[in-house]
Amino acid sequence: MGKQETKYWIARRRPGTLRFEPPSERMIASNDDVDGGNGYFSLALDVAGDGVVEWDLTQQVVAFSARWCELMGLPAVSMVATVEAWERLVHQDDAAMLFATLNGLTAACPRTELSYRVRCADASYKRMTLRATLVCDANGVRTRILAWQNDRPTPSTSRASLGELRDDAASPLAGQLLMTERLDAVVAQTRREGRSNFVMLAIDVDGFTAISASYGKEAANRLLAAVGERLRSCVHPLDTVARYGCDEFCVLLRCSSDSPLATTVSEQIQRALADPFMLEGRAVAVSVSVGIARVLPTHYCAADVSRDAYAAVHHAKMSGGNQCALFDDGMHETTKARLQLEAELRHAFERGQFRLHYQPIVSCVTGALVSLEALIRWEHPTRGCLPPSAFLDVLASTGLLNDVGRWIVGEACRQLATWRKAGACDAYISINVSPMQLVEQGFIEDVVAILAETGASPGWIAFEITEDLALGDTEIAMRALIKLREHGIRVRIDDFGTGYSSLSYLQRLPVGGLKIDRTFLEQFESDAHRRAIVGAIIQLAHVLGVDVVAEGVERREQLEELRVLNCDLVQGYFLSPPLSSDGIRQWIERRTLSS
Repeated sequence: MGKQETKYWIARRRPGTLRFEPPSERMIASNDDVDGGNGYFSLALDVAGDGVVEWDLTQQVVAFSARWCELMGLPAVSMVATVEAWERLVHQDDAAMLFATLNGLTAACPRTELSYRVRCADASYKRMTLRATLVCDANGVRTRILAWQNDRPTPSTSRASLGELRDDAASPLAGQLLMTERLDAVVAQTRREGRSNFVMLAIDVDGFTAISASYGKEAANRLLAAVGERLRSCVHPLDTVARYGCDEFCVLLRCSSDSPLATTVSEQIQRALADPFMLEGRAVAVSVSVGIARVLPTHYCAADVSRDAYAAVHHAKMSGGNQCALFDDGMHETTKARLQLEAELRHAFERGQFRLHYQPIVSCVTGALVSLEALIRWEHPTRGCLPPSAFLDVLASTGLLNDVGRWIVGEACRQLATWRKAGACDAYISINVSPMQLVEQGFIEDVVAILAETGASPGWIAFEITEDLALGDTEIAMRALIKLREHGIRVRIDDFGTGYSSLSYLQRLPVGGLKIDRTFLEQFESDAHRRAIVGAIIQLAHVLGVDVVAEGVERREQLEELRVLNCDLVQGYFLSPPLSSDGIRQWIERRTLSS
């Protein structure tokens, strides 16, 4: 049985104008570079994905992770700068405070958190939250400062820095400042009493970015306010509910150490949000991921509790969202492993370890090669050739997704141009694209530029787009599809039957084909119901004038049934697994010799 491919979506690199000095390819320190529990991975346990800064106190240089650069509107690649260059980016009113605080860290007091403003690529200033840890060598000598930061205000920043976050008397929710004060108080009480009587819930709205993109920022904020009201109704009046960051909330509950109250409240929250919200006259479904962390005597401050709660909510989201997760120490280990993979992925792109493999798509009747689907692989130095399912989700958190996506399009076009010039292949290349990427400004222009650069013809490529295209702005998507067609680039709807669209919706789209999801082909030759569904899709698609690809063909019996049903194209391990460029050329040569 062949393995299911994880689709890869191409992404457009956002241009940036800011440049650091001096230029360098040096990466952020790995876990091998620091020890004593205060190093990069220990710090990263608190953040798992936010921008990372490393200040080397011996060489007086500062390294910025790809995520930090992305937050600043720069290309998502790691950079190194002099301390003076970093200082020039900091707002003049914050620079003295920032560097005095960092320089004041000692072995006895090695940690701090603060807020400061830094200049972005477009010359505007953004307020950043920073939590820093001093690292010393075995002799107690200061060697480096490791920090994470994001654009969410820090809960323990001074009132002067967070004036805009003061509690709003008209709001049913607390502000971050009040929540942090209460959390610090219960941490101190828990340490004094030596027992746990409080729990923190971290709550993250699933898919909020897509909602904001579809309805606009103002409407999305109204939605969050409505979500906050429902959250408030789920807890006791004396419990604290606060709004954190853009799409995050947190709840501080009082409960005994053996009480299931936190889980009960989490379930109540899930039920309370089950009913759709009305937004711009349309019903919008909202789900949340909930992380639960108990306030323990081993915690020293509010940040320690928040760290555990957000590690748990991260685990809930990575498990598919719309669920709750209770923090345990194993989550730290999971985070450490994930960050190790992130560091390796950054090196992988820099060192050219990514490859494209290609899976044939052939005529169901004649067996002739029609197309090749491009699928990314990672040639890991110790784990061998890894499929996208092993790293794709983590790749998105490194800030490299844009660059890797552009590389996929360029590499596929260059390879096909080489094959066609040599007369080895006259097929076209299929490349997976996300609906959100399709409607991103400048996406089509980037593709046209790549075609011109590689010498590939627009008719040589096809984009496969999942059918949840209908969930976004349909009119913008329609214009993008029409523009692709005007450029001569074909489009196919991928994984048809698993999303929300229908054949009537398909009739409106300027697409040339659809791909039936592999799940419909599982045992379909012996399942009359599935066979009828596949047959109906093929017949109705032909009425609409589009061709059909059946993916996941693993057995001869499936192929024979698809021929009877008049399917146009087929793809699957029975015909060929994904192969390297050399493997595909040999596969083509063997078929030519045997024909």
